Amino acid sequence: MPFIKLLAATHFPGPAFRHRADYAELWRRMRGEFPLVFSAVIMPDHVHVTLETKNEEETQVRWRECLRAYARSRGTPIWSKIKPPERILNQKHLQRMVRYDHLNPCREGLVRDPLSWEWSTHRDIMGAVADPWPDPRRVGPLSAFHAYVSSDPSVAVAGTPPPQIRRCQVASLDAIELAVLSATRAASLGRNQPPGGRRQVVQLVRQIGGIRREAIADKLGLTPQTISVMAQTRTSAVDQRVLRAATLILSDARLLQSVKK
Repeated sequence: MPFIKLLAATHFPGPAFRHRADYAELWRRMRGEFPLVFSAVIMPDHVHVTLETKNEEETQVRWRECLRAYARSRGTPIWSKIKPPERILNQKHLQRMVRYDHLNPCREGLVRDPLSWEWSTHRDIMGAVADPWPDPRRVGPLSAFHAYVSSDPSVAVAGTPPPQIRRCQVASLDAIELAVLSATRAASLGRNQPPGGRRQVVQLVRQIGGIRREAIADKLGLTPQTISVMAQTRTSAVDQRVLRAATLILSDARLLQSVKK
């Protein structure tokens, strides 16, 4: 099956994606339409997705409809031009395209490490997302993959170290909330969102310690009694994946750098 790169640019003079919800909703729609990708990145004014396809023409139609549906959900025209897919010639070309996607935020001067841009599948592959979009097993050893991506003049010619979990740490409640948001790529942890995110914040606080129950309740808009119940709730397999990814985020400042509510 051929590999292709999908690209779309916005017509806004500045960033088209200003709020977390803007990124999260487009990410959700793209992933729902194209569950099997090699890489993806949402930049403030354009989007890249690299994937394998059985039918290039059908994929292009689905891409256009996905983007148009997102624009309708925003209630405003967004896309200036949805370009035809770029064909990827072979495996080496594919590797370069994946690297290009993950380095895009660094080469644009938005961040200094590919790990730092939240809306990039580099974080999925490196373990900072509980439910990764691309399959990390397709890139080989993760340390070698990160070294390949990060060894660029926009980052560091010799590359940067991969992220690693540190078990013993202290974190603020704000940082814990951001880590869970990023690990789940949720738009928010508000009352109109599924309760899992707030429960996972409570479980991560319990794991780290040092924060009063009343402060957690005030932060999450819950009662202290509800916080106590959540803290005693059995940790599910999904929760465990979220806690692991969020702990990795808290362990490496690069992974928290650009995360915003």
